Amino acid sequence: MNRRSIPFSGFILVLTAVLMTFGCKNDQEKKNRTYTLLEGPVFGTYYRIKIDSEIDFTPKIDSIFQAINTAANSYVEKSEITTLNQTGELKKPSLTFLKMIKEAQYFQQITNGYFEPAIYPIIKVWSFENDGATMQVDSLELERLLNLLPMESSVSISDTLVRVTKQGAKIDLSAMGEGYAIEGIHQVLSKARVENYMIEIGGEIFAHGKNEQGNTWTIGIEDPSKALSNSYENIITKIQLNDQGISTSGSYRKFYTDQQGHKYPHIINPKTGYPVKHHMVSVSVKGPSPLIADIYATACMAMGTEKAKAFITADSDVQAFIAYYEKDSLRTWSSPNFYQTQTH
Repeated sequence: MNRRSIPFSGFILVLTAVLMTFGCKNDQEKKNRTYTLLEGPVFGTYYRIKIDSEIDFTPKIDSIFQAINTAANSYVEKSEITTLNQTGELKKPSLTFLKMIKEAQYFQQITNGYFEPAIYPIIKVWSFENDGATMQVDSLELERLLNLLPMESSVSISDTLVRVTKQGAKIDLSAMGEGYAIEGIHQVLSKARVENYMIEIGGEIFAHGKNEQGNTWTIGIEDPSKALSNSYENIITKIQLNDQGISTSGSYRKFYTDQQGHKYPHIINPKTGYPVKHHMVSVSVKGPSPLIADIYATACMAMGTEKAKAFITADSDVQAFIAYYEKDSLRTWSSPNFYQTQTH
């Protein structure tokens, strides 16, 4: 099944695992290129962009970050998403906000509700935004909040007015913020005909062309069982990217442990309102759109191993690498074309 390609349309519902980029020397092409490096904090995480160009793209990139912050950052007091959540309506929404919320509603349906922006009140109840968590949530309160889902029945969207149709419903677009920003930066660089670049925000990556050594960009995916080592030896697999994005989400770095030693990942199943109980610990989704990769990685972590496998294999435009535990042993699965590099 081919799902439609999307135009350019942080704060993540699930933890985005760190991906590492590697440069390998090519004996046939020894001259190294000098790339411009742009980096800094954004969306509560970090961005790093390598560009094979002398053009200063900083103003355009900063404007993309600012537009997303103003439109969809739930932690910004006067952002559009904050206004919607506090007052129940947003008049004259910006183009950025409209594009993001329309994409969010579309992908909520495509993922059968496993990508669910209206889950925000449930996340707040569990206190997963903070360092701690509340593990004794009232079941009746949880049932009431689940009735605010799905997003398509709790929010009305028009070009001039976005309105909450169920009292108490609130929306969070964090799970698509990084992918949306990368999509926008990619469009800027592509329009300027930049041949080689790599964009990374919080572990979400899009790569095009060649790296400084003249090779296809190589990305390392973190081994969940060795995540705390913080070294390049904790790589479970590597792939090459050209004109493709990859997003990794996982449950192995951020979780809550109760007094009995039970671990609860900071990932909520939108179908139950409770933390997921499956054994999948990370998923890396690769595809031509960094936004789709970002959203699908979030959705797959909520689905669990078997549903995620079926979901990925049903879409010929995306591939995935999944790490999961089976009888205390770490297992992996990859879709048939996961290691295939886009060619032109």
